[in-house]
Amino acid sequence: MIGLHLRKDRAWRRYGWYSILTSLVTLLLLLLPYALPQYGAQLGGLNERMLLVVAFAWHVVTGCRLFALEGPQ
Repeated sequence: MIGLHLRKDRAWRRYGWYSILTSLVTLLLLLLPYALPQYGAQLGGLNERMLLVVAFAWHVVTGCRLFALEGPQ
């Protein structure tokens, strides 16, 4: 939902698209074990780590973006 609202602001448009893309990738990674149950045991750990990287990367990118906007004081 954040991405949809950020796309309306010209300064945040690219970040809005990034947020939407990140949410879709996170959703796909959450559904992957259910979509491919025959590979669940083999991909379980890898899927978990990819999900953590994608989810934490969004927070890091958000923090960097907000920190850059603050500028030097």
